[in-house]
Amino acid sequence: MVYFSRILSLIFAISLQFFLADELIIAGVIPNLITGFIIFWNLSDNYYLNMSSSFIAGLAFDVLYPQLFGVGTFAFVVIAFLVYVLHNSISKNRMIVVFLSILFLNFIFFVFYNITSKAFWVNGEVTLMAFLSFIYNTFVSFIGIYVLYFSSRMKISFNEIY
Repeated sequence: MVYFSRILSLIFAISLQFFLADELIIAGVIPNLITGFIIFWNLSDNYYLNMSSSFIAGLAFDVLYPQLFGVGTFAFVVIAFLVYVLHNSISKNRMIVVFLSILFLNFIFFVFYNITSKAFWVNGEVTLMAFLSFIYNTFVSFIGIYVLYFSSRMKISFNEIY
């Protein structure tokens, strides 16, 4: 059942990125909706399922945005590993700590994906667009993780109650 729900979640994450991300563009920045799913998935204990899901999501991300093919996959796997290794040592009761953790993980993605792209460098300096993408993706991931967290806590049953 865990594998089936992960496959559905993976399909949902990729579909959101494919269909919804273009509608959420702000100042030319396309949000990365998959990062929030990867962070949320890796809060569970199934290491191999989490890493393989992150790898498949990274491949799908690279197919959707092929400018730097392979960089997204590598970044997602590194983020999955860091979340899995470090999530027990972080106090999840304080929203600022969670936000700073998500900021750090989005910075990892920023380093892997945006810094290797020539479009974000002008005369050796990071452009304002790169900084906006980093901040925007941090907020999108933060909101996405909390939506996923609260939706996972809901008790939904398909049994009819009479």
